[in-house]
Amino acid sequence: GDAAPVILFDARQGVDFPVGVAVDPAGGDFCWSDVGREAIVCAAPTTGATRVVADAGDGVIEPRGIALDAEGGWLYW
Repeated sequence: GDAAPVILFDARQGVDFPVGVAVDPAGGDFCWSDVGREAIVCAAPTTGATRVVADAGDGVIEPRGIALDAEGGWLYW
């Protein structure tokens, strides 16, 4: 349709250079791999809350892709 896009998260919430995105169909949360932050970040669009799941301190370096196994409860990057 003609609906305008809605920006949920941007640099004000710490988004730097997102590359991959995965969506949890049951919970509605989504996660992204952020090359600029060297982090995996998840967010709840209903509340606006974000959380860093893993970052450079955990060994995340230039994360590109991301996939969610919603049934098993695993996040891969």
